[in-house]
This record gives sequence, C-alpha cells and structure tokens, in this order.
Amino acid sequence: MNSTNNKLTGVGKFLRRLRFEHEESQEEMANRLGVTAPYISMLGGKHPVTKKLALKIIKEYNLQGDTKASFVDLVTRDVVRRFWGGKV
Repeated sequence: MNSTNNKLTGVGKFLRRLRFEHEESQEEMANRLGVTAPYISMLGGKHPVTKKLALKIIKEYNLQGDTKASFVDLVTRDVVRRFWGGKV
C-alpha cells in the first residue's frame, strides 16, 4: 500500500471505491460534481466534504439505503474528528 492510501480517511476510501465502481477518474468525478480534480484528491485527507458536496454526491451517484447511511456516517465522523479532535 502506498503512502497516499495510508493518508486516506474513511471518506477518502469511500470516494475512491465509488470512483472505481463507476469506472471514473478523479477528473471525471470532479467534472460530475462541479469541482476540480485536485480538490477531489484532497477530500477525506486535507479537506472535509462539505454538506453541499455530500448532498451532491448522494444525488449524482444515487446513493441509497445502507450505502447512503455509510457515506453520511463517514462524513459526520470526519467532521467530528477534524473539529472536535479524536476518534468517534
């Protein structure tokens, strides 16, 4: 496993898996979501997923049921970790 994978949070790993499932590059995902590819690469690492972007991801990728719940949980945990410190 390379160092990039080691730095990914649950959100980053989820987004990477979502890209692979949809056979999309970071550039393609970025275009679909209206952001830049470098921004996509920093999500779950250097940058948290905003509420607006989380809702767009849910809509664009038609996340439902357990998948949607898992994504929302990962985003919530990431925000708590960043702003209140520690693990959730």
